Amino acid sequence: NEPALNGFSKSISEERENEQCHIEGTITVPSYPLSKILDTYLPPGQIINFLSVDVEGFDLKVLASNDWGKYRPKVVLAEVLGSSLNKIEKDPVYNYMVSQEYTLFAKLFHTCIFKIEE
Repeated sequence: NEPALNGFSKSISEERENEQCHIEGTITVPSYPLSKILDTYLPPGQIINFLSVDVEGFDLKVLASNDWGKYRPKVVLAEVLGSSLNKIEKDPVYNYMVSQEYTLFAKLFHTCIFKIEE
């Protein structure tokens, strides 16, 4: 009954349950690497200016499934839970994006905005 409970991990969803929010049911859906989704659905030659990744705790896994040599969005938003700005350098998502030659442009409450290093 709450979109924040939608995700790929039943345990994460169960941790978020409370008196107002509860799981109504579960379904099994196939998942694919980001590179396969882009290979399949992105028109040839299409440039990606902006990519937003918010997959309830699986952002690093999704980001790591991209082919960064082939698909390099100019700006990437990713969810980083439980990290403050002064501790962001210890976060795996931050470190992964830096390894892909992106810099942290801004950090919101749970969202980091990365842009290609220029």
